[in-house]
This record gives sequence, structure tokens and C-alpha cells, in this order.
Amino acid sequence: MNPELQIIIAIVTFSLMLCVGLLSSLNEIKKNIFVFDKDFKVAALSQMILVPLITYICITFFFDIDLEFKIFLMLIALAPGAIISTA
Repeated sequence: MNPELQIIIAIVTFSLMLCVGLLSSLNEIKKNIFVFDKDFKVAALSQMILVPLITYICITFFFDIDLEFKIFLMLIALAPGAIISTA
């Protein structure tokens, strides 16, 4: 990509984000960023605690697989993608 175009894109993006930030009030920021509803808390808890725990229990007690596959499955459980996080 053209270096001049990259600079223009960066300046425009910075300007737009600065305008959005200046137009937001402190109460809007508190309401939209720092206040989490119950659904989010349940989803985050499930994503960070339950999925890795269930994966660990399954690969430890129910499946007789090699250590490399166990490590692979735990990495997938600890860093889930869109399929797990939006289901």
C-alpha cells in the first residue's frame, strides 16, 4: 500500500476517534463501558472458567490420548474462537 495513503488513513481514523471521544459524556462512558449486565457476567464466567474446566476433566478422565493432543485441546479451550464465544 502507498505510504502516503497509510498516513492519510491513520490521520482520518485518529480524527474520527477523537471526535467520538470528545462528543461522549463521562456518564455515557460509565454506563456503556463499566456497567456489565448479568448476561455478560454469566457468559464471561462460562467462557473463562467452565469451558477450560470441562475440557480438563474430559481429557484427563475420559479420553486416552497423547500428551501433545491434551496440550492442544487445553490451548483451544483457553483461547476460544467465535464458535464457542458466540454460541
